[in-house]
Amino acid sequence: MFTGSGDFQQALYKTFVLIVTALTMAFLWAYCHLPAGNLLMVILAALTAVRIAELPAGGKQLQELAVVITTGALLQYIVAITVLLPLLNVLLVSLASWLVLRFIRGSSAHLVLLVGFLAYSAPPGAYAAAARAVDIVIAGSVAGFITLLTCSSKALIRTDAKEEKLSAAAAYKESMMLFCGTFLYRLSAMPQGIWIVLTIIFIGMIRRRQDSSIMLAKQRIFSVPAGIILGGIYSSAAVALDYRLAYLLILIAAAGFFMLYYRHDFFAFSLFFMFAFTVYADWMSGSLHGFNFRQLLLARTLATVIGAALLLGIEKVTAAGQRQRHEKIL
Repeated sequence: MFTGSGDFQQALYKTFVLIVTALTMAFLWAYCHLPAGNLLMVILAALTAVRIAELPAGGKQLQELAVVITTGALLQYIVAITVLLPLLNVLLVSLASWLVLRFIRGSSAHLVLLVGFLAYSAPPGAYAAAARAVDIVIAGSVAGFITLLTCSSKALIRTDAKEEKLSAAAAYKESMMLFCGTFLYRLSAMPQGIWIVLTIIFIGMIRRRQDSSIMLAKQRIFSVPAGIILGGIYSSAAVALDYRLAYLLILIAAAGFFMLYYRHDFFAFSLFFMFAFTVYADWMSGSLHGFNFRQLLLARTLATVIGAALLLGIEKVTAAGQRQRHEKIL
């Protein structure tokens, strides 16, 4: 099925691995009754499968899988057990984020951060976090199994696993963004406030060296409300016409990931992802019209704007500081 080595074949292969893993994990989630993890486990399994599929088959895949699962479980545990102590929560999570960014390779580091910060939307407490840690191991096992089944494909150009880790300065800058974002989220307690932090993580996860942070921030700001509006329209159509339209959700999500892998199109990815996520949130309410659409649109868009502004502001401040130090040296 995947015999070429071009960009199209690689994007198709990655999307195939992601969707198969997501569907497998979703089935296990429903069949094994894993309510502690919710959608977090499906996202983790799918993205982890794509991540380790990029590495040479064998020990390097197992090593990276172990790193992602172990540190992801630990970070979400820190979030869950300190969530009732806001100051300690912000400080510990920010410190853990710096360690993750400094000592884990870029793609894997942001995947770990995504797992950890999604724990803010899951039940708090040591018992719930321990249950999620078990679910995370299950998700990692699913990711490893699907990757093992598909690793014979020649479509994906595999790396030598020498992806650079962030420098101390870059890790400090991004962890400062996460610290400020988490502080605002915990201080304001605004609805959908976690998207302040998730915006920073998504941009950091997608960004390449040649990418403009301003462009990525603009794409994110405009794609989020557009995706929510389209998702709301689609949910309304499903109610009015046929609820089975919601079953196309997986294809909608796949389209976003394919555009990201094929053209590195962050706008299309965010648009389709938010589209699918909105329909999913509405669907999970049990009625396909039971969620507060206005709150979702306004609050999530506001949180996205705050997160993007925070990222750009800290980048500007740190860049100005670096120029001043350089001028002093000269």
